[in-house]
Amino acid sequence: MRDRFNGEEIFERLEMPQDLTEYVKTSELQRNFRSLLFMRIVPVLKDIGLWGPRITKAFEDMGVLSYADTDLDSEMANDEAAAEALDQARMAHVTAVASEADGAQ
Repeated sequence: MRDRFNGEEIFERLEMPQDLTEYVKTSELQRNFRSLLFMRIVPVLKDIGLWGPRITKAFEDMGVLSYADTDLDSEMANDEAAAEALDQARMAHVTAVASEADGAQ
């Protein structure tokens, strides 16, 4: 899954420079995305019992083994709070735009 986000197949198919792959692998945005992704995946795999030497080695090689002890309940609560805040901001914007449209008529 980690490698899917590198875009190698796309760059190859579009005959784009291969150094784009290295750029994607090292870009701050991609590093942050992978970090957030594996922060959720690693503890879940450990929690449901899909943890063994092979998985441990793979996560160690990817540099995400430290997420094994992440408090997933806390992270999920943070995600829910962020989603709720975004929903409230979106609704406030929708309401404001609707009010402006009603006032313009």
